[in-house]
Amino acid sequence: MSSILFLGSVRKTIVIWRKATQFNEKTAYQIAGEGDTAILLIHGIPSWLDEWKFLVPELVSAGYRALAMDLLGHGSSYQPENPDCYTVETAYDLFDEWFSGLNIDAPVVLVGHSFGGQMAIRFALKHPHKVAALILIDPLLDFGQFSRMSRLLFSNPALAAFFYKIIPLGLIKASVWLENIRIESFRVRSALPDGELAMMVNGYQRCSPNVVYFLRTVRDQTLDYAEIKAPTLLLWGKDDRTLSTSWYRELVRKLPDCSFEILNARHYPQRTNFPEVKDHILEFLKAKSI
Repeated sequence: MSSILFLGSVRKTIVIWRKATQFNEKTAYQIAGEGDTAILLIHGIPSWLDEWKFLVPELVSAGYRALAMDLLGHGSSYQPENPDCYTVETAYDLFDEWFSGLNIDAPVVLVGHSFGGQMAIRFALKHPHKVAALILIDPLLDFGQFSRMSRLLFSNPALAAFFYKIIPLGLIKASVWLENIRIESFRVRSALPDGELAMMVNGYQRCSPNVVYFLRTVRDQTLDYAEIKAPTLLLWGKDDRTLSTSWYRELVRKLPDCSFEILNARHYPQRTNFPEVKDHILEFLKAKSI
């Protein structure tokens, strides 16, 4: 276990961000801030807890306690070699076990992107009394959200994992860059802020190739969204090329208390449109008196 103390300035306020990375033998995570309300930040596939490094100080400055963790198979968390371990149920069970070990009594806020949104939804259904609010960013609801070509590839995860192992780093960088390009005034540029491209590639490198096995196990019909009573904010990029966004309108209809915002973004609005996403999150929490 290690901890790093550093002093920084956020919104003209000097704050102390205590960043502690801990291990419960299976899950790596970080804690920042001392607020009474905890906000759990859950990344997607393939990524790691550093995905939230810009949001964390904003939450701490607003008076919250921020917790980010590496899901099963990602970052510094447990990466089993057996592909059979990579199911949505196994990932959730480990997430649930990790949360139980934190001994947090007050209701928490969950922020989940993509596969992390699936984790957040499952937690809200299993522990409704422990959830103060739910924030979903381009959540993965079902394997059917992927394009036909992606479904064909991920239906054979052994093949997808093989490609994951042998794909050159340069090709990964090019793919991430191309996925996030914008054409403005006849100029092609990346929508990713400085440093985000390297951070995303790092996430690819740090996870097990077997994380592709998770995808085909996510099935929407097993979840009863009407049972989620916590206020929910749904954010999605209108140009998401990873997941079909047509599912989100239906999700808004099913959730009892759901507001939503459609962003001029693709699958990673928390990266490409960070100021906008951050403002939506903080305004939502303030509106809900959380």
